Amino acid sequence: MPRPRRTACALLLGLGSGIVLLGGCANDPALAPRTTASVPEASVFEYRQKLASLPARDPVYQAILDRLADPARTAQTPENQRVLAYGYITRALALTRLSPPDYSGAAADYRRIMDQFDGIPDPEIAAAVARAFLNLGVIRLRLGGDTALSEKRTLYAGAIERAKALTGDNAEEITATALYNQGLSLLLDTPQDRPAGFAALEEAVSRFRASKQPAVQERLLMARVEAARAFGNTPGEEGKAIPLAEDALTLTEGMSLSGKDYYTADALLQKGYALYRLGREKEALAIADDILNRFTKATDIRTRRVVSRVALNLVYAHRDASPPRTEAQRAAVRDFTARFGTETDPLIVVRLAEALGLEGDLLTSSTPPRYEEALDSYLAAYRRLERLPLADSLNTRHEIAVDLGRTYAHLSRPADARTYLDISDKLAAQASPSRTEEFTVRSLSQRVLALVTLNSAAPDEINGLVARIEQRVTPTSTPFIISQHFLAYENQLRFLTRTQPMNWPAALTIVEPLLERYSRNDAKLLQPYIARASVNRALARQSLPTPQVEDALADIDRVVQRFGAAQDPAILFSVARGLSIRQRLLETQNRPAEAKATAEDIVRRFDANPDPRLQEYVRAARQKLNALARPVTG
Repeated sequence: MPRPRRTACALLLGLGSGIVLLGGCANDPALAPRTTASVPEASVFEYRQKLASLPARDPVYQAILDRLADPARTAQTPENQRVLAYGYITRALALTRLSPPDYSGAAADYRRIMDQFDGIPDPEIAAAVARAFLNLGVIRLRLGGDTALSEKRTLYAGAIERAKALTGDNAEEITATALYNQGLSLLLDTPQDRPAGFAALEEAVSRFRASKQPAVQERLLMARVEAARAFGNTPGEEGKAIPLAEDALTLTEGMSLSGKDYYTADALLQKGYALYRLGREKEALAIADDILNRFTKATDIRTRRVVSRVALNLVYAHRDASPPRTEAQRAAVRDFTARFGTETDPLIVVRLAEALGLEGDLLTSSTPPRYEEALDSYLAAYRRLERLPLADSLNTRHEIAVDLGRTYAHLSRPADARTYLDISDKLAAQASPSRTEEFTVRSLSQRVLALVTLNSAAPDEINGLVARIEQRVTPTSTPFIISQHFLAYENQLRFLTRTQPMNWPAALTIVEPLLERYSRNDAKLLQPYIARASVNRALARQSLPTPQVEDALADIDRVVQRFGAAQDPAILFSVARGLSIRQRLLETQNRPAEAKATAEDIVRRFDANPDPRLQEYVRAARQKLNALARPVTG
């Protein structure tokens, strides 16, 4: 959805990750070239009024600026210079609101102010110069160039320096905003500058904590919340986020800001997230409930978005619990739908669709799979997304389309499966260049899964799809893209298992290059795939016409050594499966002592784990040990 149009005299324009741009007044953002339009002679005061009322694209706007800048036509009095500076900064701010924004034109106006008026002691002009430094800093990265980052920081420093000559509200507001912008830039742009970023945010709060100016108070809250967010997302530093979030809550108590609920909710969100990351889940869930109960009915869209983020976080928290809290997850999705089912804000609608998609995932992975119910969840998500502009929903819409294609395949509805897989291909083609590979590989891997599930493809079609994935994926691809390569391989292996007899040499030919490319990747997302593929390689080696027994045993030993202490149930399942294969292989090789030791290892590792799949391996291992303990009768 387009950004709501701002009215004249808007003070703040948020750009990027909370960066704040300060400006004057504008009606119609635009830039006009130098013009031959004439304007009647008028007082400087009348020119200011005219600039405030004219669309900036009107040729008369530029003609007024030309007249004011021409000493032959207008006396260069202080008041004339004030109006000229006002006209430039008003237009520059307007240009940043164009769709697309004209950052080059805005930068030109900011530089005119800096070049023509820097050093003039007049308070209004000096404030305009400080604002020009600040605002040019905000848009500098968008103009590109190798020196953009260093110039941006220099501009923020210039704004702070020039604000020293100001007094009162202007001095506070410009300095606090520049410190906040500088701190956020240092936090986000380069990791090595994070300490300086935190220091700049801290300076803003410590210097202006007693300010009664609402705009400055807002910067202080932003500084605290962003610092808490940064620490909360940094492994090992989550604890530092809690006092910062608590101080933001303390600051809000004495403020009467129009957006006070938003900052309160966001500070609570950051505190709860940090507690969750620290393993203090009970406290985190209590904060989440507090946010939902206090702010669901908020009228401010920013506050409602925070609440929707909390609602989605609850769904993830129940999903990721050990063991997963499946009924609580479904209840959280129902609660999310009850609170936001009629919402039209694109961001909130996308989050609700994501929650419904997670419910679908839960139902498809249940034992036994509940595909019909999952289909209802995925369709509910997709129908909501269809009502949004594609630009606001592309990523989630693509995910849900893929989910629908896969689910229809499991329900043996090939026409519907192909319809949604074709939709996913079309959506992938519309992705931004930075996301095209991700979308395309996901579509291809899920098509392999669907075709294998439907048992409706020839070997050449499956192999061709996997080959297209291999052409796109490299060892330096993102973990998600690599995971889709693994997923395609697993379904290609499923396809091979349907041949009689099983083509184990072909299976080994598939899995060995995959592990050669990716087995050293330590991305968390990939570890379950690497563990499964390693066990499958051991199974293939032991099943060859001439079994590679020692190589298979070595594969399993490496799996146990690398993944034996894992907490992820999917990885532990691969460890148990590998040990079970090892036990049977040792029995066939007439190595009973080693086979018995392996069965004992399965029991020791997994006896206390309630996962039903692991308990199946424990029961089988106990049966084998009991059989070995029976006396032999003649």
